[in-house]
Amino acid sequence: HSRDTVRQGASGVSYVGRWLDVGEFSAGVQKATYRRTVDYPTRASALTRAYPWLYNATLAIQASNRLTVYAGYTRGLEDSAIAPENATNPGEASGATLTKQIDAGVRFRLAPGTTLVAGVFEVKKPYFDRDALSLFTRVGTLSHRGVEVSVSAAPLPDLKIVAGAMLLKARVDGATVQQGLIAATPPGRPPAIARLNANYAPQSWRGLSFTSQLSFEDAHYANRLNTVKISKQTTLDVGARYTFAIRNAIASLRFDVQNLNNSYIWTVNPVSGQ
Repeated sequence: HSRDTVRQGASGVSYVGRWLDVGEFSAGVQKATYRRTVDYPTRASALTRAYPWLYNATLAIQASNRLTVYAGYTRGLEDSAIAPENATNPGEASGATLTKQIDAGVRFRLAPGTTLVAGVFEVKKPYFDRDALSLFTRVGTLSHRGVEVSVSAAPLPDLKIVAGAMLLKARVDGATVQQGLIAATPPGRPPAIARLNANYAPQSWRGLSFTSQLSFEDAHYANRLNTVKISKQTTLDVGARYTFAIRNAIASLRFDVQNLNNSYIWTVNPVSGQ
């Protein structure tokens, strides 16, 4: 069996300022230290290092008692995939990659206990795949652009509902796309995802509550050439939770039934869907 070990540390400074009835601002910068070692039983170990500067900034302005506008920018660091077995460099670690994220949106209080959050975002990072020589390497840039909307409400005193949806446009730009070796839409990225969660817990039930989650995932591509598609899926989960005390400690007993409607689809790993 192979062993993948990642050691990461960072040191930096940050600032957070809040002004009553006006808004808040935060910014930070840090120097990261990244080391990744992948050990194999039958071949040489792979070692990668990185020492990038990372930074972020966010701004939120309270336009009124009900409306808040926000925006942010983040430069981050994340692991890259390991070269698959069908590449000419199987098992090779690609090292850490830098990501950039821009987001903006609004938070609006529709009514007491009901809040709407809507925003747009764009995330960019290097994209790894097999090139014309089947070498697993960086072949372009992956961008995720989308819209997120969520609503939290309490239509009844003992009922809480949280609903959210995301529309995503994932695209790859690079030489392999231009050469027709891979399609512009990466595999394993549903263009639409939605969730609806409900929790009902009357006080008269003395710690007993019922929960449910309805999930939807749109159809999406399963391979790099976009010739195979995974069908859309809707699942329903239900459950119950009982909270009680054992002496001075709080404990809970939970019972869940997942995928009540018995819906199944294939799960696509973005790397294995090559």
